[in-house]
Amino acid sequence: MPKRPSSTANEVYQLKIILRDVRPPIWRRVLVTDATTLHQLHWIVQAAMGWTNSHLHQFIIDDEYYSQKDFELDDWGHEVKNENRVRLAALSLAPKRKFTYEYDFGDGWEHEILVEKVFTPEAGGATRNAWRANGRAHRKTAA
Repeated sequence: MPKRPSSTANEVYQLKIILRDVRPPIWRRVLVTDATTLHQLHWIVQAAMGWTNSHLHQFIIDDEYYSQKDFELDDWGHEVKNENRVRLAALSLAPKRKFTYEYDFGDGWEHEILVEKVFTPEAGGATRNAWRANGRAHRKTAA
């Protein structure tokens, strides 16, 4: 399990993670700090959506691909950046911005991640990652 981001943050992002192409809608709302790496966000999505981390994954942000370097996804025809080295603060996230998290390339579970809000944490208060949910986990998510 990856390390938690620092408890001090410059910004907090409220993200809505929406599983595409399923009915009824399945989504999760999470709060994460700007110190969170994409790899840590992967684990947050896995936990929030009820996935089992048993398949490959990638983020697609502004036509850039991010994943684990040991997955060797560069062979698929596009450069893949190391998700361990990219913090959310480096992505210039703003409200209404969207990006994609893809899980299980065989079944192709695509998630739209929408930045709903960006705010500053309360002075002196620790910020923890948190989430709330709508819709049951998709049947395929059961362990």
